[in-house]
Amino acid sequence: SAHGNAVPMTTPVMDPNRAPVAFGRRAVPQLFEQLQVQDPAHKVRALTSLCDLVHEPERLYQTVTGGFLKQLQVLLQDDDAAVRSKTCELLHLVMNHSIGRSALLASGLLPSLSNLMDDPSTSCRTNVHRVLSGLAQLPAGKARLLQHQDAAPAAAAAAAANPEPH
Repeated sequence: SAHGNAVPMTTPVMDPNRAPVAFGRRAVPQLFEQLQVQDPAHKVRALTSLCDLVHEPERLYQTVTGGFLKQLQVLLQDDDAAVRSKTCELLHLVMNHSIGRSALLASGLLPSLSNLMDDPSTSCRTNVHRVLSGLAQLPAGKARLLQHQDAAPAAAAAAAANPEPH
């Protein structure tokens, strides 16, 4: 039958698009260690697994409080567009939670994110716009983006496009 090859979702099959994930508290640090490698495909797999993990509040908390966000700085400047884009996707997921937004505003990543508004990669520009627009919804985020106005007019534009709700 056509369904003979279908693998039930419960079987732990290795997904080629994701890095293997350690159990428990080891998972996040291990994936961040894997981001140190040179191979872009390897970095993208680790980032994809991190994107899965930050849906769990405990792993999100670990990511933002463990000093891991600053490790993403170098990835935002990676030569590989897929690495930059997936890093922005991860930051967008982190930013969906208040603790993530606060950590992102404090992380020093805003100038690097702002620089990606003109990235040659469409998916990277889309993801970075989501992050900056989300941050611009917050009074603190808006203020921070406007501080970067001289360095990044696009970030200020994102802030201006999100007027304060009255």
